Amino acid sequence: MNKSVEKITNDITEKVMNGEMKPSNAYVGLRKIRDQIDFVIKQIEDEVMDELMLYNRHEDLIVDDFRIVQVAGRTMYDFKDSHTWNDINEQKKRIERMIKTATKDGVQIIDDETGEMYEPVPVKNAKSYLKIERIKK
Repeated sequence: MNKSVEKITNDITEKVMNGEMKPSNAYVGLRKIRDQIDFVIKQIEDEVMDELMLYNRHEDLIVDDFRIVQVAGRTMYDFKDSHTWNDINEQKKRIERMIKTATKDGVQIIDDETGEMYEPVPVKNAKSYLKIERIKK
């Protein structure tokens, strides 16, 4: 399987670099393949977990020089039922709104209710990315 995947990816890269294939066509085609692969992986993950259980939870499963291990999910706390957390979260949201306004306007803002002063902050833009979506017919 490794050689066939490597051959396909090398062929596509070569065609794009030689001008035989438009980069956008290669991109869309590869995204379709990735989506299909992701779908299949999700379908078989439970079976891989079962296979790991057969070999004992504490032993790794080695396949083609890859180690497959089961990793426990992380503990997550739901703070939404905490009045203290909700109050502080609302304060944080209010402060963020004030700072955003100060930054957009390029001036310091003083909150009439609290007397707190909010100054503009530096703005960082996230990296641009490509978005792909199927056109409904």
